Amino acid sequence: MDVATEFLYGRSVNSQALSNTADGVENQKHFAYHLEAGKSWLYTKGLFGKWNRLIRSAGFTRHCNEVYRFVDELVKCRLNAPPSPKFDSESSKPNRFFLLDELANYTQNPLELRNETLKLLNAGRDTTGALLGWVFYHLARHNRVFTKLRSTILQDFGNDRTGKISFQGLKSCEYLNHVIQEVLRVAAVVPVNERFATSATMLPRGGGPDGSQPIFVPKGIRILMANYAMQQREDLWGPDVKEFKPERWEEKNSGFEFLPFGAGRRKCIGQQFALTETAYMVIRFLQRFDSLESVDPEEVFFQYIFSNRSGRGVKVRLREASVKNSV
Repeated sequence: MDVATEFLYGRSVNSQALSNTADGVENQKHFAYHLEAGKSWLYTKGLFGKWNRLIRSAGFTRHCNEVYRFVDELVKCRLNAPPSPKFDSESSKPNRFFLLDELANYTQNPLELRNETLKLLNAGRDTTGALLGWVFYHLARHNRVFTKLRSTILQDFGNDRTGKISFQGLKSCEYLNHVIQEVLRVAAVVPVNERFATSATMLPRGGGPDGSQPIFVPKGIRILMANYAMQQREDLWGPDVKEFKPERWEEKNSGFEFLPFGAGRRKCIGQQFALTETAYMVIRFLQRFDSLESVDPEEVFFQYIFSNRSGRGVKVRLREASVKNSV
């Protein structure tokens, strides 16, 4: 939440602080509550499909209004602030990038800015949080992968927990990216997606007894895409599909059988933000801890409210690494 709001609005809500204000913005501690409660209602409404507008709730309206009020205040503060120069006058280095500043170059409409940033806030908070949880869930249960990944991270980035990590460095750490991709495949942070046909069309496959024939899609029909089921298919991923195996991505060139963020023109605009934030957090985590052990003996339990997460949390035992043992 704090990282996402700072990136989007140029101001962190400091949701973990004891104070009840953040640079003049009040009640930020309640923001996460209203955001989560409102999303729970959206999930309930979504179960009713095209009849979801019949489901009304004063509580849902109140949660939405609180979220809107809070974000509108952040947008207002940013728009009223003097424009930030792109480069530091003394060092000539680029100043920090805030998405709202960039969006404001195209529109000054507060409503439009609110809606666009809220889309990314969801990706920066819930999707990333769920993905990080699943990364540590699987690393704690697969010591071989944890050991190999930590060795790779220390080799590429060292054990300096305050050292700078470049975007290029993140992208070039192949095994880290393979681990994240495998987590996205196995856990499917977004297990179901949907689209509505804006016109009648024919899909090349999906019809006939074996699903290999064309199928007619009438205008207005709702199409559900079961990402989780598709990413567990043996015919697409091989006989080891149930195995957590990051090495499969060394030769795998994924297509439309792997859609953790959707695809095409309506692909999730927060994809790169979520992946970058996740990779950075994993690096810092493994620089600090040299042991990650699961203390939850129970089988996985999925909880789905827009993003798929562990219904019991992620219970692990950590051991902090000493500097001399980190290299």
